[in-house]
Amino acid sequence: MRKLVDVLTSISSAMCIVLVLFELPNFIFTSAITDQDVSVLSKSIFIPLFIIGLVISAVLKHKKSNDSLLCIGLLFMGAFIILLAFLNVYNLQMLLPLLKTNSISLVVMWVARIIGGLVGLFCGFSFGSILSKGIYKYVCFALTFVITLLLGLLAPERISYEPLFYLAGSLAFIANLIFVFSNKKIEEK
Repeated sequence: MRKLVDVLTSISSAMCIVLVLFELPNFIFTSAITDQDVSVLSKSIFIPLFIIGLVISAVLKHKKSNDSLLCIGLLFMGAFIILLAFLNVYNLQMLLPLLKTNSISLVVMWVARIIGGLVGLFCGFSFGSILSKGIYKYVCFALTFVITLLLGLLAPERISYEPLFYLAGSLAFIANLIFVFSNKKIEEK
């Protein structure tokens, strides 16, 4: 079970990295105004927080704290990446019909930048918690990174961005559930 959790964590981490660093600006541009640059600010928040998450998980080598970082990282990474899929002008316009579209576009852009940075922190927690021996995690990470990048960049007209966000969040939640239930069974024995 632990290998399955490690593979799902690698896959969901790679998808979240690609989605926030490369796809989020395009996703926000399709649902908001395009005169502001989301890419630079989201990358400048995501990358340092990802590195901080990796360092924290590397410093906490104790098995219990590393397991709790993995659990927390997967849970919040999945929640925030799914929240980013819901975050567009059309959904917020339905929730707040009296606000102007320009105001909602600015809210979408700022919230996407902040949530994208937080995804980096929790992605660093979860990916840093599984860094150990085993080449299969790195192969899964690299393959998922390339496939998600190609899907997002080469076929944005055919594949919408929302399913990619939902898939990354679902895989993080599934990995978290498998991890929690497998640890409960081990503790019961």
